[in-house]
Amino acid sequence: MTRFLDRDAAETMAAEISILDASIDRAAPSPVFSEFKGHWDRVRGARWAPSWRDFDPVDFHHLWRNLVLWDVVGDAYDFRVRMAGVGAVEFFGNDPTGQSIRDESFTPPHLFDQFYLFHRLSALWPGPVWFTGTMWYWKDRNHIPIQCMTLPLSDDGERATQTINVWVFEKPP
Repeated sequence: MTRFLDRDAAETMAAEISILDASIDRAAPSPVFSEFKGHWDRVRGARWAPSWRDFDPVDFHHLWRNLVLWDVVGDAYDFRVRMAGVGAVEFFGNDPTGQSIRDESFTPPHLFDQFYLFHRLSALWPGPVWFTGTMWYWKDRNHIPIQCMTLPLSDDGERATQTINVWVFEKPP
């Protein structure tokens, strides 16, 4: 498997994601993203990506609630939730910790291909990926605006071994 996607392949994959607007270039507007990306840049130093072990949660404790940490299983063919912040759990309606995107209780079968592309792009692009759009809010079944930035993490310096999602959810009506 190729370690990373080239720009054309990444842009093609982003264009195939239809449930949200995906971009490898156009940052979502939330200031939360620039704050977390700045922290990610500081801890990675000269490496292409930091390891999760490089982070001290105290440094971004106020963002913790909207983070979701994913393990990249194999060569980015499966993704498992390592940790989900309480804000993400509240929005999505359950605690997905330990679940794979392949679990039907986590990913509805009709959305699997889209979720899979979202996570593959996040693991195969060596930088931030931004997602914006509307997503179903489980409590009242409305679609509300969301923004997400996902960043790769690497324990071995060769490939993404984890990804981190930073979510911004608009307040439900």
